[in-house]
Amino acid sequence: MIRKSTINLTQSNTGKTKTIVNFIQEYSRLVNLYIDRLWYLKIFYGSFLSKDLYKTETWLSVRAQQAAGKQAFQIVKSQRKLKDKDQVKPVFKKQSIELDSRFIEIQKGNNSFDLWVKFTSMSTKKIKLYLPSRKHYHFNQLDKTWTRFKSTRLRQNDKGLFLDIFFKKSEPFKNKIGKVVGLDSGIKKLAVLSDGQVIGKDLELKIDKILRKVHGSKSQKRAIIERNEYINSEIKKIDYSKIKTLVVENLNGLHYKTKGRISKKFSSKLHKWCYARVLQKLGYHFESTGVQLVKEDPSYTSQRCPRCGYIHRSNRNGELFKCKKCGFADDADLVASLNISDRFDHRRIWSLLQKAKSIPNEIYEYKFL
Repeated sequence: MIRKSTINLTQSNTGKTKTIVNFIQEYSRLVNLYIDRLWYLKIFYGSFLSKDLYKTETWLSVRAQQAAGKQAFQIVKSQRKLKDKDQVKPVFKKQSIELDSRFIEIQKGNNSFDLWVKFTSMSTKKIKLYLPSRKHYHFNQLDKTWTRFKSTRLRQNDKGLFLDIFFKKSEPFKNKIGKVVGLDSGIKKLAVLSDGQVIGKDLELKIDKILRKVHGSKSQKRAIIERNEYINSEIKKIDYSKIKTLVVENLNGLHYKTKGRISKKFSSKLHKWCYARVLQKLGYHFESTGVQLVKEDPSYTSQRCPRCGYIHRSNRNGELFKCKKCGFADDADLVASLNISDRFDHRRIWSLLQKAKSIPNEIYEYKFL
């Protein structure tokens, strides 16, 4: 497993910042120059440039030129993997460069800055720079139990200079004990689990706050950050100690499927729901704990009775579910999470039976639906 933590380098004085910015610009120029040469000569295989391809006027050190050449090679090879119609000569525009321990050393600080980043081997003049930075919660959590990579990524954008530091950790053993739990995510409640856990009851308030703000304004951006932080904090509240497998809905293409079928107001809320972010955070959280995350087809999960299996759209009325056939009633989101869990269990069991007895797929579909 690999994780990234970003530290800020904008606290440096003007002189140091200008030197780093000039380095990034010259490095980027070289990357594009090497891309041009590789593409013109149709050199698409290998790992390093030959010495004759490096010949150019530059103040960067030989090591920096080699790093730029390696990055150019990776970009060219990545472009060649695309379909024929997309195989046009790439251009390096990101102002983001990969540097290893030959260029960057992260040291502990003893004053108001608890981190210092030492830059070396950048130019032929053998310049050494020390840029200050500060640790933060995410960095400290990773630095305690994860192993730090030697390679880093130096980035420049309109907000300043940043350094991405990478950490690695061995994959944990998947939980061999525990139960299968379904999770239904929505706007009213961020998540309802089939074992009874409920999180994120104020999510709709956070979404409404975003919609009240002027689109693109600073206040809307702050509201979006507030929503994201709320999602992060709520997901951490899930008790996964007895969960072996967490089953979620696969909602790819949800906006397209609901176009013209729901009100404009609800559609606006749906766009601010951010289900992809929920899945991403769940994946990060459970990956490091050994819990398996599985996606299942969400069809009819909000309309099916988990007791008798009867399906009808009128079974659900807002937040209430009541089966028209057997009378079973409960919270609609809880019912959906139960059905998601049941679907995974049915699929797993029938998959085993199919292998043993060659039972057709259509029998499985009939049994569940």
